[in-house]
Formats: sequence, C-alpha cells, structure tokens
Amino acid sequence: VIRVRGAPLPPMWLALVHGAAAATGLGFLIYVVLNTDAVPGLAQVALGILILAALGGAVMFLGFHLRGKALPILLVIGHGLIAATGFAVLLFSWFRGP
Repeated sequence: VIRVRGAPLPPMWLALVHGAAAATGLGFLIYVVLNTDAVPGLAQVALGILILAALGGAVMFLGFHLRGKALPILLVIGHGLIAATGFAVLLFSWFRGP
C-alpha cells in the first residue's frame, strides 16, 4: 500500500519486521513439512508458493530497498498476490484436513 500510494520505499523498520515475521512463519512451515508424515499435499503446494513469495521479497529487499531504489510496483503487487495465494492454499488445506 505504501508503494502504490507513491512512496518509493517503506520504512526500513517495517521491511525488516515484515521479512522477519514472514521468514519465521516460513521456517515453521518448512519444519512441519519436513518432520511430519501426514502433511496434506495442498500444504506442500502452499509451501512452494510461499517460497516463491519469499524469493520475490528477497529480490525487492536486496536488489532495491538496500540500494535505495524505488520498488517496482508490479513486483510489489505480484509479491503480495503470490503470498496471499500461498496463505489461502495453506488455510484451505488446514480446514479441509488430511
């Protein structure tokens, strides 16, 4: 929202908190998928989608934010849509059950 409203970059603290929270959640999901026998297939699909979103976030942070360059709006929107899709698939797999 910050980028779409015209600011070239979000505040550094917000980018770091967002990345840390997302990485923590992704780490927990990776742990569960690797160490649990009965993980639904959709949860594994969600993990793949969320890894794509994380890669997009890393590209934005390392390639643009740290260099002081404006984040590309299409990349910002794509990152958000991919992450939201992965989260929705994960929730669907949870409510659907094994």
